[in-house]
Amino acid sequence: MERKSKGRGLAVIMPVGGVLVWLLVAFFATTSHAQSDQWKPKGPVEIVVTGGPGGGNDRTARKIQQVLQELRLVDTPVTVANKPGGGGAIAWSYLNQHAGDAHYLSVTFPSLLTNHIIGRSTLHFRDFTPIAQLFTEYYVLMVRADSPLKSGTDLLNRLKQDPQSLTVGVAPGLGAASHAVTGMIVRAVGIDVKRMRVVIDPSSNRNLIALLGGHIDVVPVSAGNAVVQLKAGKVRVLGVAAPRRLGGVLADVPTWKEQGVNVDLISNTRGVMGPRGLTPAQVALWQDVFSRLSRTEEWKKYLDTFLGQPLYIGGTRNIKYLEQREAELKEVLTELGLAK
Repeated sequence: MERKSKGRGLAVIMPVGGVLVWLLVAFFATTSHAQSDQWKPKGPVEIVVTGGPGGGNDRTARKIQQVLQELRLVDTPVTVANKPGGGGAIAWSYLNQHAGDAHYLSVTFPSLLTNHIIGRSTLHFRDFTPIAQLFTEYYVLMVRADSPLKSGTDLLNRLKQDPQSLTVGVAPGLGAASHAVTGMIVRAVGIDVKRMRVVIDPSSNRNLIALLGGHIDVVPVSAGNAVVQLKAGKVRVLGVAAPRRLGGVLADVPTWKEQGVNVDLISNTRGVMGPRGLTPAQVALWQDVFSRLSRTEEWKKYLDTFLGQPLYIGGTRNIKYLEQREAELKEVLTELGLAK
């Protein structure tokens, strides 16, 4: 005599006496194993920021925090921790103190790559667990609204006459992408980059405060960091380091190529990184979360407001993207005499 037994949609023909009971045991064991492979945060999630409050990474981290919590993309609290200093090195060292713990993430940008290229840090992006890229921003060079410099051409002519005549504020460190972009622009018109007066600050927001206070003359920042002050009429943007003009409040600002600077420019891509040693299940969870975040209307509105360009890249494509970016930045920084 045989009896039909059903378990989670699977019918098993079992002789009385249970000779085939092992089939059901194996089925439920497999199901249980699959469920155990799924990882979710068990406690608060901390997003580590490489700069101080108010900067581009801080703004991005706090928007991520807001979207994750309001849309319940994760079920646990999300906090933001600012760890400025060392061009991001302090934050990334802190992140790797939590190896294998997927409750810690960091918003990343090119200085993780540039720090290693110029010898500022021994940490390489492969010392972490890349999760995804989220968007990219283009750099702008700006001055105070009352500056005598009215255009990018004015800026370059002034630097040609005397590279020491203007102070350029760069964040978050020597050789950062903002520094590289500025160097590429001035080098393209024959100006000796090494003669420029460069002031380093760990926060682009503090550089902006110094600019408004008249302590420095020029600041290269990502376009999003210029939006608020530009709307308030406090700054003037001299040029956009992008292949074409941007929209919004920067729609009337010409690109550097429009102003006669024929140079390929690099953008500021922001992504998410975890500490080293995360498991495939932990990585899969966060890639799914950030993939969903990137498709929300709240995130799209954020990018529109701060002129960010959507660029979600996850999985193995993200590793290849980081390798390509590293090669590009190394070439640029080598040309500028900053690579080690």
